[in-house]
Amino acid sequence: MSLQSSTYPDPGFFTATSLIQFGYGIWVNLSIVMVGLAFSFPAVALPQLNSPDSDISLNISQESWIGRIITGIGVGMIMSVPRVYLTEISLPNMRGVIGSFPNVAMSIGITAQAGLGASFHWTTLCHFAGFYAFGLFFLNFLLPETPYYLLEKSTIDDAEKALKKFRSKKHNIDAEMDELMDFKIDNNIRKLTLSEQFAALFRKSSCKPFWFIMVYLLITQMSGVTILVMWAVDFLQNSKSSVDPHAGNVMLGITRLLSGIGTSILIFKAGRRPLALISGLGVGIVCLTLGIMIQYKKYPTVYPQICYIVYVIFASLGHYTLPILVMFELYPLQVRGVLGGISMSILNFMIFGANKSFPYLRDKIGFPNTVICFGCIFLHFYLPETKGLTLQEIEEYYNDLRPTLTSQRRIRSEMHIQGLGGSASRSLMRMDRMRDRSYNAKKPTIKTSQEKSEEPNNDKDK
Repeated sequence: MSLQSSTYPDPGFFTATSLIQFGYGIWVNLSIVMVGLAFSFPAVALPQLNSPDSDISLNISQESWIGRIITGIGVGMIMSVPRVYLTEISLPNMRGVIGSFPNVAMSIGITAQAGLGASFHWTTLCHFAGFYAFGLFFLNFLLPETPYYLLEKSTIDDAEKALKKFRSKKHNIDAEMDELMDFKIDNNIRKLTLSEQFAALFRKSSCKPFWFIMVYLLITQMSGVTILVMWAVDFLQNSKSSVDPHAGNVMLGITRLLSGIGTSILIFKAGRRPLALISGLGVGIVCLTLGIMIQYKKYPTVYPQICYIVYVIFASLGHYTLPILVMFELYPLQVRGVLGGISMSILNFMIFGANKSFPYLRDKIGFPNTVICFGCIFLHFYLPETKGLTLQEIEEYYNDLRPTLTSQRRIRSEMHIQGLGGSASRSLMRMDRMRDRSYNAKKPTIKTSQEKSEEPNNDKDK
């Protein structure tokens, strides 16, 4: 591959290739709007169901079950697939941007539900969400398949045809296909049997990022990120806020939407680690301040509302956005869909557990003591930086094919810009490729049963 055919640096934001990815990002995330509608439905429905003129009376146990089972199944089906899709169609410079779109889309759903819930009966909200989901069902049949999926399941020609749909005519398709082909050969990318796929789930390249992500998700859930969404009106009612709870809920939805858009812009330039650290630290300080304020303030003030707005801003920088974005960047290609589905299922169990236990915890230890926070030391030491890296480079790092999470594409580009010339850059590429080939040659190969059966029986020939 010549230096001129390298796909790095990636095209700028206001280019046809980037805007095509941007458009597909919007399309795919229309489904995530549905998640926002579902998550915020209890926040607007429960106050209506608990009002004196409601035909339905609820106890605390029934409150915690509203929509949980059906919502959990539906949300579990929606949440993982769009994120896998977005990860696999994006160039490194755009992956963070459109990878943060799910948070923006969810914020749109939450904000829309908050606004509609302040004016309409909860049954009308159900009808609205149903019609929206029905329309998406037919629209998404038109989405093309991703190149990575076809690289694994189909032919190279099919993968190239799919890649052209996500890139402009000016983009160097041949160079990117060369990279995909090298990745396919070096990592033995192919359609796995069921037993091989099961074994792949327990490799180091799968287990290490999986357990990191699980701890990260647990931290975010214990920080109350989804509890605040699903119980927003209840939170505002119990926080001694002078702002009307329904109006405050709409404010939080708008804040979440604007913060999500801001995060999408920031993530184009900033790394994952700084955003995660700022988010964790900010959420922790706000929760501690808010808990103390609610405990000792005697009269309603506007300050709780301000604290919740600040909480949402900090949470949008990391807790709402990064865990799932990083999840699908780190998981290996051949088990990305399966491992992502498992992770999203566990996340939904976490969400269910957090929201199911909240009303009991609130009534047992008191609302102020329920507003708790956790530190971000774990993220400081263990959150990997994946900005600017290709999915191939990330996967090869976790497969021990490269020592560090360093973009060779970036190094080659910088060498060329600094005038070191094509020979030095090509030498670096050859050394990098030889190292990978040498490592693969030394690795013990695991053969399928079909490959073993096709081997000649040397002992028998003798």
